[in-house]
Amino acid sequence: MITKMRGFTLIETLLALAILAVLSAAAVMVLQNVIRADGLTREKTQQIATLQRAFRQIADDVTHIIPRRARNSDTFFFAGRFQLQSDDWGLAFSRSGWPNPLGILPRSEIQNVSYRLRQQQLERLSFDQQDPLTGSQPTVRVLLREVGREKPATVKRMLSDIYRQNRTDVKGIRTKKYGIEVEVLGIYVFNDVIYMHTCISNDTNISFEVDARRFIVADRKLTKRTAQQQTPLEILRVCNDPAVVRGHQRQRTVFALPKLTISDDKVLLLEIIEKNGARHQTVEIPAKELLEAKLL
Repeated sequence: MITKMRGFTLIETLLALAILAVLSAAAVMVLQNVIRADGLTREKTQQIATLQRAFRQIADDVTHIIPRRARNSDTFFFAGRFQLQSDDWGLAFSRSGWPNPLGILPRSEIQNVSYRLRQQQLERLSFDQQDPLTGSQPTVRVLLREVGREKPATVKRMLSDIYRQNRTDVKGIRTKKYGIEVEVLGIYVFNDVIYMHTCISNDTNISFEVDARRFIVADRKLTKRTAQQQTPLEILRVCNDPAVVRGHQRQRTVFALPKLTISDDKVLLLEIIEKNGARHQTVEIPAKELLEAKLL
């Protein structure tokens, strides 16, 4: 007697595969959310730890201030705007309690300390000597980064929104050489942060590897620019920073820059350097375009 074996029909198989696909997609989404949440938690934890370390250092310095005048100073506590090469307020004072166990180190327990805000970084400056000689360089320690009016999370969100919307609000600011075109698609401003939406197009068959991107303020009329005639501009954050632009492809990038205005005889340059190549690109952004940045 022959027993007939009954298997799955095609419809049953397809239905099982469909259910498996839905469950797999749901599992991937849950896993991605968990990974994203874990990354945000780690970032927040690191930020809080950095703030706590900075506040402990500031509290330790302030609680140990002593009324001691430094050399060539009429006061024991100095504070002034744009002093100590600060972008805002700078302050300097002397403090005691600088640990020196058993007097082993050839220095006093009194330390000259200064604070300044430079390039959106809170810096602590200190000298090993009570009265350092003219020309002595202090020890610079960065306590906090990205210090300013705008929160890093807000800057990151604005960068993502500009990239996602992919609008073209600026025309005519472009350069094209060696089959590579660089174009500025938009210039925006929000809370004194400038956002630059750019695009790189590669019309050749050879990949364009990006070695560096930098913004520089330079003289408009000088064709031969030197380091003394150029002022580099710090890039705060970047959204989509590709290392390679493949042949016949285009990549967009959004930069966040600190507040900037320049005179008419100056120009803002966006330089893109090719790695192991010579197809370097330079885009000139006039001062007028910066003043007409669109408010977000």
